[in-house]
Amino acid sequence: RIFVMSPDYIVATLFTSNFIGIVFARSLHYQFYSWYFHQLPYLAWFAGFHWAVSIALIAAVEVAYNVFPATALSSLVLQAVHLIFLVGIFAAKVPCPFEARENPILKRRKKRTKKPIGPELPPDIELPPFDEAVSDDGAPEPAAPKSGKAKKDD
Repeated sequence: RIFVMSPDYIVATLFTSNFIGIVFARSLHYQFYSWYFHQLPYLAWFAGFHWAVSIALIAAVEVAYNVFPATALSSLVLQAVHLIFLVGIFAAKVPCPFEARENPILKRRKKRTKKPIGPELPPDIELPPFDEAVSDDGAPEPAAPKSGKAKKDD
């Protein structure tokens, strides 16, 4: 198994970073809206807002950017909505950064391997169990036979 970055973590990190850059920009121009308008639905979902609240917040951002020339009220609405988004994002649960997957290289190798590696043992050989008892001097003690019959040497 290998560990890879989860897509949710990557998207959340990139979208949040871009959004923070927009929010704390010194000035906002109308073309900046094109840098993050497509991320707002994901950020609203990530923040855990109710769907109605999400629609209202995204609509407020749209209206604030469509006021030309910008007024004090439109700028205040935009900054307030950005602040609400930021609070929601920072209060959100961060997705798990890694997920375990099966290594595709090993998966291919498993498919190709048909025979066991190493010599095959004849079926009449019994191997000692792994949990055999060890005497005080460190030598293994003979294991008890599995069946009730004792083997006789010929």
